[in-house]
Amino acid sequence: MLLLAPLIFLGSSSALRAQEDFKGNRPPATALHTRSRRPNSGVTKADIAILRGVREEEAGNLDAAEKFYKQALALAPNSLDAHLGLGDVESARYDKAETDQARQSAHQRGLSYYKRAMELDPTSNDAVRGLALLLWKSPSGGDPVLNDKAITLGTPTYPAVAKSVRASGQVQVRVLIDETGRVIRAEAINGNSLLRAAAVRAASESVFPPIARGQQKMLIGLIIYNFVLP
Repeated sequence: MLLLAPLIFLGSSSALRAQEDFKGNRPPATALHTRSRRPNSGVTKADIAILRGVREEEAGNLDAAEKFYKQALALAPNSLDAHLGLGDVESARYDKAETDQARQSAHQRGLSYYKRAMELDPTSNDAVRGLALLLWKSPSGGDPVLNDKAITLGTPTYPAVAKSVRASGQVQVRVLIDETGRVIRAEAINGNSLLRAAAVRAASESVFPPIARGQQKMLIGLIIYNFVLP
């Protein structure tokens, strides 16, 4: 589902997720807790439910976290934080799933929550990063080759150990590129094991054109390196 054209989450965290702590648009749980102890602090029942959901999520109690986030959603149907929390829960469930069916279900639910969060706030970094990470976790197999799109394409150094055993061939590196054009995640998905680390390092040094300001977008694609012995 990605992306020669920039991935734009219309209607539609971890350097990529706000599950470990709140970033960007999600209020810090500690700040929310402090406000909740003051009279007339403006904290709602939905806020308290979200705080409880955060605590359960941090403790790894995903079912309990889901319950509190859904309570918040019932109280405030347009709550950005409730949708982000539910998206984070499904992303964590995807990681823990033991069957393809469970992973697929968590994937679809997570996408739905993150996309709704993007509808509620198109400027939410947490929503776009959460959605991008979930898509990253479940590659479609149709990622475009981005070599010719790079401003600077990293050049791998041929590993000496690979040369010594005459290892050669192609390595494909899957990359996630942020709105500034930086590669923020890279993973070799095939190729000789002696060549993969060099390819990943080179791909991580690549630079792409920035994406237009004012829109939350990310790119996922492939950088391909061919290691040829002299």
